[in-house]
Amino acid sequence: MPNGRVPVYLALRDSVWLSEDAGGVVHTFSAVQGGGDRCGTTEEAPVERDEVRAVMEDPVAQRLLASGNPARLAYIALDGTPRVVPVGFSWTGVTLVIGTVPGSAKVSALQANPVVALTIDTSAPVWPPNVLLIRGTAADSLVDGVFPEYVAAARKVTPAEEFPQWEAGVQALYDRMARIDVTPAWVKIHDFETRMPQAVEDLVRTKFGGS
Repeated sequence: MPNGRVPVYLALRDSVWLSEDAGGVVHTFSAVQGGGDRCGTTEEAPVERDEVRAVMEDPVAQRLLASGNPARLAYIALDGTPRVVPVGFSWTGVTLVIGTVPGSAKVSALQANPVVALTIDTSAPVWPPNVLLIRGTAADSLVDGVFPEYVAAARKVTPAEEFPQWEAGVQALYDRMARIDVTPAWVKIHDFETRMPQAVEDLVRTKFGGS
């Protein structure tokens, strides 16, 4: 694909999809009846990049991205079996950034197969649950020292009184870090109020009727 770009498909409110082609042009597509993970073929007028960002700027997504909840990162290990691990992260507005030890198993796995999935979700007693589902591609790089996004991710989960000691310890520990940038290729929100899993919507429609 030109310039090594990965096509971007983002679900917006289960009715409109945004697609970024290899040239960086963004288009909208109407979803097939019923919404969910399926994409229709009716192309409409191109939209601006700001509208693409608006998908991840949905209030539910923003609350989850800013929360102290970890992301669960799913990937395929070198032996071909699935893995899922909780990770701290920062959202830059373009990528989710994760920091780790350069020699970690997930770095080697992602170098071999960069396709990943993540979920960020609320925990009890929050009700109804909110879920942000992301599929995308991971790119790793080796950086000197401790990079700012790693510190920002830790600040979300570390008690304020403990943070200075934590940061000093991390700065002393890492001469280099692996930085993982995940570029979303598909995003979906379940707030279990107006947006929920397609299978549940289909069941409700079958059981109780409605469009």
